[in-house]
Amino acid sequence: MDSSSDIFSVNGVSYSYGRLKAVDNLSLAISSGSFWGILGPNGCGKSTLLDLLARCRQPESGIIKYRGQDMAGFAKKDMAREIALVPQDYYINFSFTVKEIVLMGRHPYIPRFASPSGPDLEVVDRVMELLKIEKFKDKYITDLSGGEKQRVIFARALTQDTPVLLLDEATSNMDIQYTLDLLDTVAQGVGQQRKTVIAVLHNLNLAAAYCDKLIMMKDGRAVCVGCIDEILTEDNLHKVFGIESHIYFDDYSGSKQVVFKRGTR
Repeated sequence: MDSSSDIFSVNGVSYSYGRLKAVDNLSLAISSGSFWGILGPNGCGKSTLLDLLARCRQPESGIIKYRGQDMAGFAKKDMAREIALVPQDYYINFSFTVKEIVLMGRHPYIPRFASPSGPDLEVVDRVMELLKIEKFKDKYITDLSGGEKQRVIFARALTQDTPVLLLDEATSNMDIQYTLDLLDTVAQGVGQQRKTVIAVLHNLNLAAAYCDKLIMMKDGRAVCVGCIDEILTEDNLHKVFGIESHIYFDDYSGSKQVVFKRGTR
């Protein structure tokens, strides 16, 4: 399972919510320097797998290795310099400003009781400008729309400046313009800086346009894992989602695209 190019190695991992087994004896290897997509029906374990990779949850059984070492052996601060997570739901009930929230991404690099350095503040300003949120940097996050809040949490993760970025439906509340902008930004990090992005996605065509590799899950297990050209097939979509589809290469998008027939019900 382990190889020098694998940034994560998941070996026999299970996790349950009470009697519900969300991840069931899962084993897979995730190579570095790629844009990975995790696809599957609701409740199949996608978000739980991401939480396990982020170490927000601990496996009930099995081991997850990061760069060949058991993740359980990493200090939290060290892990925060390696992996950033944009969660599906992020509830903030305190009146922090946008800039204060984004600055939280620099906390793993700021010594205890110290103030942010000039370079820390420069990173914050650069990311806010990149994500086009500098115009409301002094607004309270509680006063923003859902899509605006999501961009702020995205900015916080980018400010963390980690080699691994985990996205859990991270653009679900955004309009298409910002969705494309943000996915372009993280894809550029993969291409130019060899970062690793692992994203839970529901939109199959966005996955086809941006991902290099896919993990398709069902019932807490990986049904198929590999390069997108091998994994994104009509047979696999039927196996995982129970749908009939047609997949073709679209010259305009420069990627595979998936189309469906209307149902008969």
